[in-house]
Formats: sequence, structure tokens, C-alpha cells
Amino acid sequence: MTAPAEANVLDSILRTDLPSFIEKCFLELNSGTTYLRNWHIQAIAHELERCRTGDNKRLIITVPPRSLKSLCASVAFPAFLLGHDPTQRLINVSYSQDLGAKFTSGFRQVVNSNWYRRIFPATRAARNTEGEFETSRGGGRVSISIGGSMTGRGGNFIVIDDPLKAEEALSRSARERVNDYYGTTLLSRLDSKRHGVIVLVMQRLHAEDLAGRLVNDGGWTHLNLPAIATRDERIALSRGCWHSRKEGELLHPEREPHAILDELRRALGSIHFQAQYQQAPVGDQIHDYSVCTTWLKVKGNHYLIDLVRRRCEYPALIQLLREQYRRYSPDNILIEDKGTGTSLIQDLRYSDQITPIAIKPEGDKETRLSTASLTIEQGNVYFPKQAPWLGDLLNELLRLPQTQFDDQVDSVSRYLIWDRERGRHGRFEVEWM
Repeated sequence: MTAPAEANVLDSILRTDLPSFIEKCFLELNSGTTYLRNWHIQAIAHELERCRTGDNKRLIITVPPRSLKSLCASVAFPAFLLGHDPTQRLINVSYSQDLGAKFTSGFRQVVNSNWYRRIFPATRAARNTEGEFETSRGGGRVSISIGGSMTGRGGNFIVIDDPLKAEEALSRSARERVNDYYGTTLLSRLDSKRHGVIVLVMQRLHAEDLAGRLVNDGGWTHLNLPAIATRDERIALSRGCWHSRKEGELLHPEREPHAILDELRRALGSIHFQAQYQQAPVGDQIHDYSVCTTWLKVKGNHYLIDLVRRRCEYPALIQLLREQYRRYSPDNILIEDKGTGTSLIQDLRYSDQITPIAIKPEGDKETRLSTASLTIEQGNVYFPKQAPWLGDLLNELLRLPQTQFDDQVDSVSRYLIWDRERGRHGRFEVEWM
């Protein structure tokens, strides 16, 4: 193949294949730096392409820092979108003007490059400033920071990239400011509420951050990419092509192998590592009571041999669980797969090589106690005659639902329901709530 023919083939690939276009953008902006290809970039590109073509209107991508999410979503995607349709209007939103200016600078360098002008000759700038790029066809890209004025601004696409600073994640007012700005300002900026597209890309920072709020609202496609896989799953890379990711598999081992992730965990601490790298934030550091009940099962009878109930920060919480595990060497550990419990499950699997049983929340606590009460009424549940925690436990059991707290009762209920449903015998069981 002649050199001109090869160049034409390359231009055709860049014009039609977003992953290749992203790679070209990276090389344009990082001259002399090696580009490390990885499947997760294909997965991000696939979901962004589905938004460009109208197959998806609402997309959330949560991914660890330094995973090229901003290059993909705030630089390459707007350039690719406008290259294919210079009439489209896109709003790029981030937590600060400085961050937005960084994204805009990269975008402008791409669209001003000779290779971009060659593959997308119909996309020409009528206005090209630090804050706004307008095409000769009336489309363009504008950069806005959270809280900034949107008067007169509108678009068919809104890309929200890192709306909350990591340093402000524990500030309720900062989180509410971001969430309120989305609900009261950004949503109204879509030219078409029916056909307009919103993309949110970020690292998780808190259970109540914008991604957490929108996931809970429902109606969003969520591409969640933790640094260490927490379960087996298939992730789409293109139409008909999938990546089968196994539990424990690293997201990008060539860039961040186990040793690097271990260093990051130690440097950041468990709370921030779970949020930013595992996409599993635990909310505020101080929680309601956490409860651990330890059971001995003998010939169908259930003996409650220990109960621990504490209010503590996450690092102390996981240390307490490890102490209980070493003390009793249980056959099974049950952990509610919700909030802090999800982070506990992931930490134990990765750091301690312990595989807890994840219990999914179902129904309210009163219903769970009613379900478990059959085993109690049959006389198969035994409490010690004397224990420092016995009085509080009995008070909860006898007064539910009028009690202020019900964590101990729920721990008892979950264990008894789980044991009845599994239909087999064990020696020691720890039920952690």
C-alpha cells in the first residue's frame, strides 16, 4: 500500500472509530508520552458513542483518577461530535473555571490541529476563545463551572466532568450546591428535554455525591469501573464485543499494578481509596451504630455467644471486624451489601483474602423480624443468662418498632433468615451489620 493510501485509511479510521480518535488526541496533547491501550477506554468510548448516535440519553461513568476519563469525555468526545455534526451544541461543566480551562485548552488544540481539519473539513471555527468554540454552522462547545451563570446558554449535549472537588466531598453544603445546581440550572439548559443527552463522568467521592443521587433516582446507564473488580461481569466494548472481567481483576494493571494500588490505599486511607478507586463511597465518616453478632449453631439450635455494638469511623470499624474474625474463626461472615457494608466486603476480599457472604437488603426491619420470629417461637434461639449487652438487645426486641435504634434486632433477624434459607449446618457464624 502506498503512503497516500495508508494515510487515507488512517484518516478513515480516525473519522469513524472513537477509541482510535481518543488515542490520536492523547498523542496530540502528550507528545513523547507512550499511550497505553486498555479495554476500559474502549468501554468508555462505546458508551459515549451510544450517546452521540442517540441510543442513550443519560450516561454515568465512574472511574478512578488518571484513567483518561476527561480526555475521553471533555476533549475527544466533543471534538468527535462536532466533527460529525458541526450544528450540535455541547455544554461542558466542571467544578472550577481552572479545570474547565484545562479541558478547553486540550479541546482547542485538537480541533486546531492539521489532522483534525483534514478528517473533518466541514467543521470550521467562527469563534474560538478560551471559554467558547463556535462553528460556522452554529454549533459548538462552551465551558461552564458549577454555579456559573447559564443565562442564554443551551445545548443538545451536557457533559459534566468532575462536578465536586475531592477536598469538599465531606462538606454537605458543597455536595448540595452541586446537586442543586444540576437540578435547578443544568437540566433546564437542554434544548430538547426529550432528545437531549446528559453525560456525567467522575470519581466517586461520597455516597451523596451527584453520581450517587442520580443512580438512586434511576433511569441512567451506569458504567462503573472500580480499580479492582468486585464481581464477575461482562462489559460492552462495541456492538457484539464484550470484555469479561473477573472478580479481583485490576482495571489497568500495566499502569496501576497491585503494588501501586497498595501504596495508594495506604496513602489515601481506606475511606478515600474505597470512594475514589473502588467507586464505593461510605458516606460521612461517623455512622450510626454498627453491630456484630456471633452465633454457634448446634443440632438446629442457635446460640448467641457475642454481640458488639459500636459507633466508629470506618478504619476502626474494619479493624474491629478483623479482631472478631481472629477471635472466633467463623465458618461464615454475613455482611449487609449496602453503604459501609459494601466497602467492608471489598476490603476483606482484597486485603484479608476473606470472602464474606453479601446480604442484599430486602424489606423493612419489622418485616424481617416477623420472618425470623418463627425460629424464635420454636424455641431454637438461646441468649446467655448474663452479658453486658443483653439488656439493650432485649429492650430492642421487645419494643420494636418504637425503639430509637434497631440495629441489634436486625442483625439477629438477618442471621436467622439466612440460616433458614440456606438449609445447612455451620459451626460459628458472624452476622455483621
